[in-house]
Amino acid sequence: MNLSVVIPTKNDDKNRMLATVLDRMKDLPVEIIVVDWGSRDPVSVPDFVRLVRIPPAVADALNGDSYMAMAIAWNAGIRRASQDYICPTGNDSYCDESFVDWVARCPDKNAFHFISRKHTDDGKVVRISRNYGAGGAYFAHRDVWHALRGFDEKYIYYGWFDREVAERAMLAGYRVNLVYDVSIWHFRHDRYGMRKAGMINEKVFPKETLIPTEVLVNDENWGVGNESIEAA
Repeated sequence: MNLSVVIPTKNDDKNRMLATVLDRMKDLPVEIIVVDWGSRDPVSVPDFVRLVRIPPAVADALNGDSYMAMAIAWNAGIRRASQDYICPTGNDSYCDESFVDWVARCPDKNAFHFISRKHTDDGKVVRISRNYGAGGAYFAHRDVWHALRGFDEKYIYYGWFDREVAERAMLAGYRVNLVYDVSIWHFRHDRYGMRKAGMINEKVFPKETLIPTEVLVNDENWGVGNESIEAA
């Protein structure tokens, strides 16, 4: 096993696909980490899943007025992943045997990868570019994630995580790869209305703040540090 998959979620109606996602990965030789981001009633996961719980008070303090500080939630799982390669994804997406086989063929450890997505209903592959990620399918060696200190944690709203971290990866001297050899499977769902509400990073932050000029934008406590975490 040399792959950790990190899935942030909450125990609410937007968590509806988690059980199916976990069932699709139950026989894979991977470490699955579910980050329970501030649920009052804990998320229930099967025994083969590592559960990392972020207490409600900690999550509430970091969320601002967003539904979930996704960048920080991903970072909390990335920081605690134990395997060589780490793939943060969503609670509506899963990897399969072909992805595990691709990882086993030793992908470029000095690169940040955008993994393409396939929709489960029609098998359509989501096209990606350096400026547009696969909506929650990212992949890199743990040394890369830690060198970058994960996603930029000031972007607590939806969007921008992909290009931002890719820009910093290039600043640090890593390559950025677009991967079509394999894909992450994604369940279609209704949008949560964040774009209509203006709660996306491109609208909330001035344009000039969206292009990083330095590699390290988070401090040493990125990923909720080593404190205030309940791990099971």
